[in-house]
Amino acid sequence: MINANKMQLLPVAVKSKLGIVFVSGLAMLSGCASNTLEISSNLRETPEISRSNMSSSIACMASALQKGNSQSAYIFLVRDINDGTVKEGPYQDSPLSDAGRIQLINVLSEHLYPHVGLVTDNFPTMFTQIGKEDVGLNRFGMPSPENLNVFISAYSGVIQNARNSRGLPTTNSITPLIVSGAFTRFDTDNIAQEGVGNNLGTRTKRLAENELDEIWRKPTGEMDFGNTSSARALSLVLTLTDPRNNLVVASQSFDLVFYRSNKSFRLRVGMGEGYYGISKDNVVVEGVHSAQKTLLDAAAFWLLNKAYGGQTNFGGCFLNDAQQKLNMTTEQFAEISESNRAAQQALAEKAIRARRNTSSEKDDKEGKTDKNGKTE
Repeated sequence: MINANKMQLLPVAVKSKLGIVFVSGLAMLSGCASNTLEISSNLRETPEISRSNMSSSIACMASALQKGNSQSAYIFLVRDINDGTVKEGPYQDSPLSDAGRIQLINVLSEHLYPHVGLVTDNFPTMFTQIGKEDVGLNRFGMPSPENLNVFISAYSGVIQNARNSRGLPTTNSITPLIVSGAFTRFDTDNIAQEGVGNNLGTRTKRLAENELDEIWRKPTGEMDFGNTSSARALSLVLTLTDPRNNLVVASQSFDLVFYRSNKSFRLRVGMGEGYYGISKDNVVVEGVHSAQKTLLDAAAFWLLNKAYGGQTNFGGCFLNDAQQKLNMTTEQFAEISESNRAAQQALAEKAIRARRNTSSEKDDKEGKTDKNGKTE
């Protein structure tokens, strides 16, 4: 008999075309069992187009833009949609998706038409926040007028040709808008949790001293049913910036609560030594990434109304009061734009006055000198 504690694994020589290869006994032993892995090339499920509870409303807005004759056109530049619930860096990790920018570009490009708006693929260097003149920015960090005119003219041909093909007049307003945002809240803990349950049952009566268990034992039964739910929250902030003057023209925060619910039913009946049971669970989970998709759809819904709501009637696209509340009125948006323009004009006038005063003071100090070196 071989003592298992003292058994050693000796190398075994295996002949191959490349010569003699020594393989440990452990490897030889592990080859005694064979496993077969089968990979299916025909999946059961078919991919579906992503939808949320905002999809039909956004499609309605797209249809209104297609049929309308808006005089305004936009170039939407989606900068980034970051996960602001974690620190940025190489070790960033979060259950939220990193594809926020791609998802927002998807929604906008799917529901915009060239005669009213364009969505760029790459974010232009001229609209970055780097203060260097060699990337198209002036010393104030804003696009220089020359570069801005070249940029808009590069896209105006596409918009004007699309409008001409539809018989629409040439637009005289093509506005670039930078879209940026961040997910600012993600409650991994439940913000609310509740549950209710009911239990019913019967049991065998206590036997008397002269009763036999086999004869007097009666059926027993138990029934349980309940309902539990929990809720978590996710927030997204979206900002629209006019890169021509580096002013935020609109910003909005969106909060979304998503749920998990579980309905359960249990039934057990016992008879003698045996029993019969049945159970059923109905679990509904609203996933984190689905919540992100819904928030981004709501952001696109809000953005389209901000840009085109003044000239296109979207009234029939607001399916309920909750969607109506996602949008400010056109008057409110106009007031914000007007105040931004007024503030920009005031800053420009102040800068002009400051330059004039500086030039006057400089001329006064320099003046003219006489032969003795005195200032006249």
